[in-house]
Amino acid sequence: MEFGLVKRFWRFLLEQESLNGDMHWASMPNNHLNAIAVRLKQWMFEVVGKGQFKDEFVTAGGVPISEISLGTMESKKQPNLFFAGEVLNVDGVTGGFNFQNAWTGGYIAGTSITTLALTSNLLEPQSFFQLEGSQKKMWIER
Repeated sequence: MEFGLVKRFWRFLLEQESLNGDMHWASMPNNHLNAIAVRLKQWMFEVVGKGQFKDEFVTAGGVPISEISLGTMESKKQPNLFFAGEVLNVDGVTGGFNFQNAWTGGYIAGTSITTLALTSNLLEPQSFFQLEGSQKKMWIER
């Protein structure tokens, strides 16, 4: 693994940057590391349709369940980092229950993040406002 990524995905990232797939991150110049970080943050994909049954199971792996607290979905290795959904290593024929896994994990992670933010005084009551004429609510940083 490189950067905690599955080797196949690491090689794919390197190929996207036209780099040798066997390169290790420690020997990579900062400009390439920055380019990979930007790609991961801003990557856009076009959905072109749906395949046949089982075509949607394209990969296995992800963040091991043993590395997160299931009660909060927080990483045991990196505090304040939360995971949910397909990024987790929940592998197998789920029969549609992968949606339930994603929804439940998202709810737990979101609730945990909100609790953390509120108890850490990161969000002050006056930082919350409702846009005029809108049902959308928004948090702003002070």
